[in-house]
Amino acid sequence: MISQKVERFARRLGIDSVRRCEFDATDPLLSLITARLCFAVSTPLCLWQAGHYLSDIATLPLPPNHLGRCDFLLLHRQGEWEEFASEIVTLTRRVLDHGIHPALARALARLPEDALR
Repeated sequence: MISQKVERFARRLGIDSVRRCEFDATDPLLSLITARLCFAVSTPLCLWQAGHYLSDIATLPLPPNHLGRCDFLLLHRQGEWEEFASEIVTLTRRVLDHGIHPALARALARLPEDALR
């Protein structure tokens, strides 16, 4: 799904680049970037997932665009598990706001303020 969004995003910016490889895991991709063998478009959460590479790579924010946005949704049946779902949303938001976002902001100086809304 992310690769489709990246392709649409690049097309909209007028970038026509041949895809050389595609990864489902962040570690192998960032190891190639660290070795200066490629570049990639990724998400802040993917970078956080393989944070041990962050000091060895350069990051640049993409121009703002709705195609660069990724939403996470929690779906449940109406009237069922509503309190539990609310707790999951609150916990997830707390982890993003107080754990992941500050760590990313320290590691990635160019991380846009609204990268993890």
